[in-house]
Amino acid sequence: MKTLGLTEGDVRNMYKKLTREINAATEEDKNAYFDFICQEMEQQIKKVRSLNKAPKPRILITKAKNGEQLTSKSDVIERWKTYCQDLMDDGSTDSHLLKIEATEDLESPILKQEVEKAVQRLNKKQQVMIS
Repeated sequence: MKTLGLTEGDVRNMYKKLTREINAATEEDKNAYFDFICQEMEQQIKKVRSLNKAPKPRILITKAKNGEQLTSKSDVIERWKTYCQDLMDDGSTDSHLLKIEATEDLESPILKQEVEKAVQRLNKKQQVMIS
C-alpha cells in the first residue's frame, strides 16, 4: 500500500466502495433471479390450468323430416338449412314479416292459478326474493 502511495484511510474508502458495489450487484442479480423464477412458475401454473380444463365435446345430432337421426356434420347443417327455409317459406309473399293478430285473450286479467304455476317454476332462491 505504501508503495502505491495509499494511506490506510484511502484503502478503507476503496474497500467500502467496492463492498457497496458488490452488494448492489448481488442484490440486482438476486432480484433478476427471483423475477425469472416467478415467470417460470407462472408459465407452469398456466400449463397446469390448461390441463385441468375439462373438454367440452359437442354432439351433432338432429332428426330428419322422416324421423331418422342425422349425425354427420354436413347432414346436420343441411337439415338446419332446410328447416330454416321451411320456416321462411309459408306460402305468402310477405314471409319475412311476422304477423301477430291481437285477440281479446291478451287483455284478460292474469289468473291466480297462472301466478302460482309461474312461482312453482322458479327456483327456491328466486321464490325467497319475491316473497
